[in-house]
Amino acid sequence: MWLALNELCLRPADILECFPPYRPDGYTAAAAIANLQLKTADTAFVEDLNQLVTAWPPAYSVQTAADLVISELLRPMDG
Repeated sequence: MWLALNELCLRPADILECFPPYRPDGYTAAAAIANLQLKTADTAFVEDLNQLVTAWPPAYSVQTAADLVISELLRPMDG
């Protein structure tokens, strides 16, 4: 999602339009935020792609990406 927002410059509203078919009934923004925060606190999750990615974009970090996804996609998800 970070790449879609930062590198492809997709509008958050356009990305959010794709969510409904994949969103379980009753899955709220609060639940999605809590899930992502739990994952970003897990070192195994944070380091999962390190062996597959040879060069990260200069401005990228997992926490920065998570913060952006929360503010631009997850918080507005219920609205």
